[in-house]
Amino acid sequence: MTRREIRAISDTAWNPVAKRDRRADGSFVYAAVTTGIYCRPSCPARHPHRRNTLLFHTAEEAEREGFTPCSRCSPGSNSLTLAEKCVTAVIKYLDTHFREKITLCTLSRVTGLCPNHLQETFKRIVGVSPKALCDA
Repeated sequence: MTRREIRAISDTAWNPVAKRDRRADGSFVYAAVTTGIYCRPSCPARHPHRRNTLLFHTAEEAEREGFTPCSRCSPGSNSLTLAEKCVTAVIKYLDTHFREKITLCTLSRVTGLCPNHLQETFKRIVGVSPKALCDA
């Protein structure tokens, strides 16, 4: 793929990047020319200026061009992001300790996130708070 082909894709693909659309994950990655880092479309990191952004069909293409994977969203793998891993750990903990009284501080120790950040992250990904999920 040439740089010209990559730039032609950018007009149609910038919208999911700007909106951090998780549905676009896996369909392409974008790279910041200024930092040399490439990310998933849903990466929570600050966006580069559009003029400094290149889009690639795969992570392998971005790496062949010399870009390195983002440490926040791990675009080179199909693994879960750190936030998704924390949410998965909380759900597993809730499933195995459902008879106990569980506090947000307890869940915070399980994930390593502060209670407020855990609450916000969990609600953003799952759609309900940990307490609401536990009560259900």
